[in-house]
Amino acid sequence: MDDLSSFERSVSAALRQAGCDTFTASNLRRHTREVRDDIYADEVAHGSDIAAPFVNFIITHDVAIFTIFDDPFLVYVVPCTEREMISDTDAFAMAEISEHIELLATKYGKSTPDASISRTLAESWLG
Repeated sequence: MDDLSSFERSVSAALRQAGCDTFTASNLRRHTREVRDDIYADEVAHGSDIAAPFVNFIITHDVAIFTIFDDPFLVYVVPCTEREMISDTDAFAMAEISEHIELLATKYGKSTPDASISRTLAESWLG
């Protein structure tokens, strides 16, 4: 996917397909921007590299939305309960990208992301 409008349409479609009617791509963008800003500030404060990949997820209405800050930037949307996802990911650090992707593939049947875009364009999408 090489443009922001296609990326946002893919995110919106994945959210709708998972039954997430009240949490939109715009909500995801705002939430993800806040998380990114907090993580970047923490990285800078500790002398770390803000380009380092990391995973974040939000759970709303029994849907988990994973954002993987790597290149490419990936979005996965999976139906689940909050308790289930927290239990499944509790042992993983935010930097353990491959472990999260493996979990999404093996337990939730998500072998490919619902949306992807270059990290540079994702930064632009987030604003």
